[in-house]
This record gives sequence, C-alpha cells and structure tokens, in this order.
Amino acid sequence: MPLRHLTGAQGYIKIGGVVWADATVSFTLNQASATHARGGKFSDLNLPGKRTVSITAKNIMRTGAKIGGMLTDTAAAGTGGTIKSGVSVASDGFTASTTPTIATPSQISVTVAGFAMTTAGYVTVQGTDVNGTMMEEDIYVGLLGVGASAKGTKLFKTVVGVYVTSIRSTSGGTLTIASLAGAGSYVTTANPTIYALEFGGIDSVTSNTIYVTANNCFASKSALAYADANTVFSDDVAFTMEDIDADLAVYEVTTN
Repeated sequence: MPLRHLTGAQGYIKIGGVVWADATVSFTLNQASATHARGGKFSDLNLPGKRTVSITAKNIMRTGAKIGGMLTDTAAAGTGGTIKSGVSVASDGFTASTTPTIATPSQISVTVAGFAMTTAGYVTVQGTDVNGTMMEEDIYVGLLGVGASAKGTKLFKTVVGVYVTSIRSTSGGTLTIASLAGAGSYVTTANPTIYALEFGGIDSVTSNTIYVTANNCFASKSALAYADANTVFSDDVAFTMEDIDADLAVYEVTTN
C-alpha cells in the first residue's frame, strides 16, 4: 500500500463549530527562548520563553461578518417602516419625509402605488448615515406595476426626503418610500466578536484525526482583496488568542 499523507484538501477549519468549507488556514506556533550568557562556556543557556501563535484564514467573502466582527460582536439589523407615502410623480421635485428617523441603519425601498409607472427615472434618497454624515443614493425606478418595488444598497439612519427625476405615471400614480428590515450593519465600536476556532483533518498514514482548538480568538487584521475578473473577492482574516496557555490545545485521536 503506497504511503499517503494529509493534504490540504482533506483539512478543514471551523469557526464556532461551523465548517468554513472554502477557507484555507495558516497556523503557526512559535516557542521563543530566554537566553543567558555564561562565563567559561562557548554557548548561552537557552530556556523556554514566551509562546506566540499566528492564525490567518483566507476565505471567499460571503458576508460582512468577517470584517464587521472587528467593530462589534452584535450586528444591527435594519428596521422596517414607512418613511413617506403618496410621493407624487406628476413632476420632478423634492418631497420631505413624514418619518425621517429610522431606529437602525436600513436599506430604502421605493414601491409603486395607485397606477403603474409609464416613464422610468430615479428617486434620489437624501439623508444621513449612522454617524450623522449627509449622503444620497439614486434608486432607479423602471416601468413598474402597482405593488412592485426597487431598493437601494446604502443604509440610512435618517431620510429627510426624496427627489423625483423623470419618473411618470398615469394620473393618480404615487410612490411609497420605506425602510427595510434585515440588512445588517456593523457600526458600533464595542467589544469585537470572540471566535472559537478549530482546524485539522485526517492523517491517512495513521488514520488518526489531528486537530487544533483555539478558543477566545479575535480578529486582529481583516482586509478585502479584489482586483479583476480572475481574482476571487476574498477576505483574509488574522486572529489573535487571548491566552495561549489556557486556550490552545493540539489533539490526535483514533478515527473510528
């Protein structure tokens, strides 16, 4: 039987007990030495010194949680609610909001009411982000029927109003501006997310499972990497452990 060894394709990394199937991981355990010079000797005395751990995970970026976890351990979900109903499309112009303040940063939707839109155009949402900075977003509204919606991608904390450009309907058609529930924002500077990491695989030489557990880790560096069509949009995350003496363990167990 030919000798085989563990390959990267057989390995895994888990975060909080859930496998990151598309992640690769680099784990390095460093043992430093404390040295002492001695008279009458050709060499220094070397004793075990501090241990350090380096953990870096590279994965396809699927959610904002990987980088957002450095800001806060709890994401704020968007709040659903009507901001302004009955926005006229009879002519271009600005309409102030009835309810400008939103409980949490939220996406904005534009819904057709009354009659279908006959001419496409834009609704420019004007408001502020969670830090109170003014911002705008243009939402394209096509030839939508009654009840159909278009939505933006930015998260607004307040919407002072909207400006209608070019959109038209038959007599009586209006737009309803609303905030949407669900979108997550990582905007609070607080304690970061604490992760329980596990990585390992099956050694086909011994048929044993080899794995490392690293508890109480937090992301110390995260960066989005994207360039062109041949580059996967990814997020490299480096982790730091709170207490190596208490939180790190290496296991080799018999596989059934």
